[in-house]
Amino acid sequence: MHVQFKRYWRLLTTNLFQPLNRYWRLLAHYLRPQWVWMCLLAVILFSTICVQVSTPLLAGYFIDQATSGGAMNYLIILALLTMGLALAGQGLAVAETYVAENVSWAATNALRADLVAHLLRLDASFHAAHTPGELIERVDGDVATLARFFSRFVVYVLGNAILLLGVLGLLYHVDWRVGLAMSAFVVLALIAMLRIRALATPSWAADRQASADFYGFLGEYLAGLQDIKSSGAGAFVLRRCAEMMRSWLAVTRKAQMWGYSMVATSQGLFALGTAAAFALGAMLFRSGALTLGMVYLIFQCTEMLRQPTEQIRNEMQDLQQADASIARIEALLNTVPRVVDGPGVALPSGPLAVEWDGVSFGYAEDVPVLRDVRVSLAPGRVLGVVGRTGSGKTTLTRLLLRFYDPQVGAVRLGAWTCVRRISRRCVRASVWLPRR
Repeated sequence: MHVQFKRYWRLLTTNLFQPLNRYWRLLAHYLRPQWVWMCLLAVILFSTICVQVSTPLLAGYFIDQATSGGAMNYLIILALLTMGLALAGQGLAVAETYVAENVSWAATNALRADLVAHLLRLDASFHAAHTPGELIERVDGDVATLARFFSRFVVYVLGNAILLLGVLGLLYHVDWRVGLAMSAFVVLALIAMLRIRALATPSWAADRQASADFYGFLGEYLAGLQDIKSSGAGAFVLRRCAEMMRSWLAVTRKAQMWGYSMVATSQGLFALGTAAAFALGAMLFRSGALTLGMVYLIFQCTEMLRQPTEQIRNEMQDLQQADASIARIEALLNTVPRVVDGPGVALPSGPLAVEWDGVSFGYAEDVPVLRDVRVSLAPGRVLGVVGRTGSGKTTLTRLLLRFYDPQVGAVRLGAWTCVRRISRRCVRASVWLPRR
């Protein structure tokens, strides 16, 4: 028994607390500017919890007073209080939605801005390897899946955990046997959901990648629509589109099935829990240990246990997608440019000398575009470079502007200073590139 408990505890800490360290860093960074709204959201949520716990208590007390012949005026007051709490709960739900949406939009837009700024700092080799459609999907699509994560995850999980404890406390207050039975069902449901979430994360990562690949494909072929028409390649493009959509459907179906399995597991466990609560309530009522109002309270508390557990389940379903999106966002933010900025050597004013000294370069390392190019151009001199398409004319200017660095040799600018030692901002401010 002790070994089994240790195994379940290790499962709980591995699947929940360890990943939360990574989530917390992201949340703390983007929610810190929203701390006022987050405090307001927490106040609204905890007010909602108080209303939810108080409502069945009043209803159960009302039933006991009605069955024991309580005064009519007192019963009317209790009924009005119960209705007032129900209306207050609806108003708090509207307020919570408004505040949470404000927080999520502000946080996700800040993350989008940081991702776009980081992408703009990456060099051309990165953008050559990733299509615009793929990058748009990673900047917008991956971030969009984090909207609920930013606005509700911490507050909802913490708030619903407190609500679960409060409802279980009520059940223990009514009868310890009922409280123990329902505690067992809640623990089993949470362990099952944590396990499913861990298993589902790779499937959601594959779904996000398939989505990015499809939109990258779409953007690339839409940009070349005229060439596709002129070459009669429409059938080929449609066939490739169908193949990519079939691949995307397969990984999405697998990911969605993990989500449905979480729903089915929690609903099945709580169906058993509700049956057990009814059986215990009926047995205790027949033995005279509970009043009718207490039996109603057990029923209401069982339903109330379902709501926070389902809320936590929904957060875990969102966390399945957030897991994959956060990993992809972190991978993007951890991508470093191959072209590293120089220490910032100053360039002289006026015309500058330019030299390509033994430069060899290829966009793919095994396919060279330039081989041992040696060109020296004095200040004020003009050089015309003529050649067929793909011979490396544009590549020379890209190396000069430090969109790429040569694999072999050096490019020098102004007093024969290697461009690697000059900041990219300074290089690009000193070179004028007229468009054809």
